[in-house]
Amino acid sequence: MQQKIALVNFFFGEFPWYFNFFLKSCTHNPDIDFLLFSDNKNTFDLPENVKLIPTSLKDFNDLAEKKINLKINVVRPYKFCDFKPSFGVIFEDYLEGYTFWGFCDIDLVLGKVTNFITKEILDNNDVISVRHDYTSGFFMLFRNIPKVNNLFRESKDYEKIFLSNDNFCFDECNYKYEYIQSPEDIIHIDCEIESMLEVIIKQHIKGNIRAFFDFLVIEGTPGKLFYDNGKLVYNNSYEVLLYHFVSLKYNIFTKVPNWKEIPNSYFIDSYTFCKKRNLWSVMKSKWNNVIWPSVFINFLKLNRAVSVAIYKKPFNRLKPGLFFLGETILEVKKNIKTNTIIREREEYSVFGLLLMPSYFFIENTPYCYKIPDYTKESAENFIEIRRDGNTSKFDLRK
Repeated sequence: MQQKIALVNFFFGEFPWYFNFFLKSCTHNPDIDFLLFSDNKNTFDLPENVKLIPTSLKDFNDLAEKKINLKINVVRPYKFCDFKPSFGVIFEDYLEGYTFWGFCDIDLVLGKVTNFITKEILDNNDVISVRHDYTSGFFMLFRNIPKVNNLFRESKDYEKIFLSNDNFCFDECNYKYEYIQSPEDIIHIDCEIESMLEVIIKQHIKGNIRAFFDFLVIEGTPGKLFYDNGKLVYNNSYEVLLYHFVSLKYNIFTKVPNWKEIPNSYFIDSYTFCKKRNLWSVMKSKWNNVIWPSVFINFLKLNRAVSVAIYKKPFNRLKPGLFFLGETILEVKKNIKTNTIIREREEYSVFGLLLMPSYFFIENTPYCYKIPDYTKESAENFIEIRRDGNTSKFDLRK
């Protein structure tokens, strides 16, 4: 029997630069339907298998309240991540007739999905994750039957999660990534909530469902990716299901291509894109992906070392309060001369980098940080810059 698949996504606001890459890869997966719920009213030339469904936060809250029978009040779009496991119930009217439903983010370039999610895998599994260690919230499939659609209710914490405006990473592993080597590890980890990973593993062990975990994706900024008419190949060696832009989209070295139309074939290097390989493109790639990132990161390290050795410049541009990144919490305090940051009960001073007014470092930590807009009197978010240029954003909890 032909398996019909629908993938659901929620995205509010202006679509980012990588959206067109996602759409292009949808065109090469005509046997999958993509349901995109959004408040974006712009006109798009969408592939036939991508349906843009106008919606609002109120629309979602009203529908979720009706389907789940809880007083839902989502106020920030990122909170939709916690609701992903319940999409099979909330959007059951849209998913009628599909054998499998799932969710996928738009910061993806999809390869040929059915080359990996085969009929055999679909026939023999109820839940499909494309990571080997935890439930892949960026792309995941569920058999469209009541038992599987209601798996989220097996979490003893689902009501707490849905009624709170906090983000719990319910669709994945409650931010316990660094502790997980295999899915079963989640059972032995002390978590704030019972995440979908824990639910699925427990139900799989009991024999109530059949769960599939395998590492089928590329993440990070490895480069060496070639997209060719729907196939995504790494290092001229093997095909992959998808490339996740999660690191590339926030990297300080990323150069967004100024392409009017995404071609059928292109290369994805560590931080850049190109349409074809020739001597000039190889030289540019070497500079943009190897030489310049190395020069800049080494300059940051040198600047920090000089700042420590010669003059610790006070940095007082962060707004006092609690800043969050997943489970990491930093409390910022403002003293007369400089900000201080409390982390795990220890207090550290904050110092600026010489010659770089928007950059700072925290004593006794390895990374540098940057506030996005130095013209503001006090910053309500800042980014942590890692050695590969990847960043993570800390936000002030309001």
